[in-house]
Amino acid sequence: MLLLLLVILCISSQSNGISLQDFFPHGSQSGDKVLNQNNFTVESIEFPNELYYFDNPYRNISISDHGIFSFDDHIWIKAYCHESQQTFVNRTQYYKIHSNRSSSNATAQVFNKVKKYIRKYFAEEREFEVKFAIIGTWFSRTNSTPSLDNRFQMVLSSDGDRSFVFFLYDKLEWSSGNNQTYAGFHNRKGNQSESFPLPHSGTRNLTKLVNESNVNVNGLFVFRVDTHRINAGGCDHRNSSMISFRPRIASQFGSTALHIYGPCFTNQTQIKCRFGSSSSESTVTGFVIDRFRSICVTPFLSEYGLTSVHVSINNQSFTHSGDLTVTPLKLTSDEISVQIANGRLFLERGTNLTLKWQFSELTQQIFHQNTKLNIELWEVKYTEEKLQLNQLSPSIILRQNLPMNTPIINIQLPLNISNILTCFIRVRAHVNSISYGGLNSGLLVVRKSSNEANQLCQNWIKQQGDASTWNGDDLSNVQ
Repeated sequence: MLLLLLVILCISSQSNGISLQDFFPHGSQSGDKVLNQNNFTVESIEFPNELYYFDNPYRNISISDHGIFSFDDHIWIKAYCHESQQTFVNRTQYYKIHSNRSSSNATAQVFNKVKKYIRKYFAEEREFEVKFAIIGTWFSRTNSTPSLDNRFQMVLSSDGDRSFVFFLYDKLEWSSGNNQTYAGFHNRKGNQSESFPLPHSGTRNLTKLVNESNVNVNGLFVFRVDTHRINAGGCDHRNSSMISFRPRIASQFGSTALHIYGPCFTNQTQIKCRFGSSSSESTVTGFVIDRFRSICVTPFLSEYGLTSVHVSINNQSFTHSGDLTVTPLKLTSDEISVQIANGRLFLERGTNLTLKWQFSELTQQIFHQNTKLNIELWEVKYTEEKLQLNQLSPSIILRQNLPMNTPIINIQLPLNISNILTCFIRVRAHVNSISYGGLNSGLLVVRKSSNEANQLCQNWIKQQGDASTWNGDDLSNVQ
């Protein structure tokens, strides 16, 4: 059983919210259908997959020319009611369902915009793969002098599990001004009902929605609606202690970009992330991407397993924000493909390598337009006494300041890798001194020439104690 989703409204307010150019694709050019202009026209739309709203699954929805989406064949929910006896010289209502079974340009634009909104305004969410999105767009004009316009849009989207709603308001210039003028959400289950209204619902001031927002963009409201309660997007300027991050898994080699979210960020916010302890080696300085997200790039971590993450947004106090799963080194990597000339298994000085990589779409979203790529080789050593892996500085720069969209490169290894036994290669995205994250190869082994190998063996022998000290001198008892 359901109830509603949407709404709109107004009374002569001359301010504009989101421009029509920033609406989701709509109109005849996008292949939309048009509702008949009969009073309270309703069209029913069947979903290609289940959609969850207030924790209940639905397979269809009805859309009306009063700005309403409803989920029940017999229950209508008012989104915008013009019971003020206003008549129109023009009234147009477009609607369309975009499915992942479609390959149209309009559907691709809709899906990209949905994912962009969710990435930005729900930074804590995993990647959203859109299965379908329904768009309703309403235009109405009174016959008064001067005429008054209402122009708004609602988008409902699902990945089969999560559901999101976006309200976009361009102009809201008139309203019936009574409790039937409503914007927001309503649900009924048995005799129980619950509502989540937008500001000013039921009043003439509902037209002020064009100048308000829950994500700091006038005329835009975003919500997640599949759970038992409505969850607003954006950030919380009232509670700076609610800090979390994604992803929750990172390579031991470091350079994973953690998205920090929860509080609202400004240009004055000072981000620091501490990994595991208070030592300076495990504390990094982050940077702000926008009002909703900041970034900390993980450092090289000597130990794998669960590592606590503490975040500071004032350069003073740290808040525990969760645990990060640090994965151990591997001999191969899904991030960078390393192909050694002639099919060899080991690196050698002067060897030619082919490196291939691809930054994820989510990672590229945070890149600055001036981002460049460096190819770095880092030496690592295992300290047996401490059971730790250590990264040795400085790195060897194999290439620097490559264009951001470079996906492959051929490199000849320099001669100065002869002193290295084990290492890994990193492709690091940066703008000047700011690192936006990177991709790592697996563990690589450097093959020595016979002379170099012999010298290493001799050096190792010199570091060993007298034979009589081996195994607690147990060998001396052997007859």
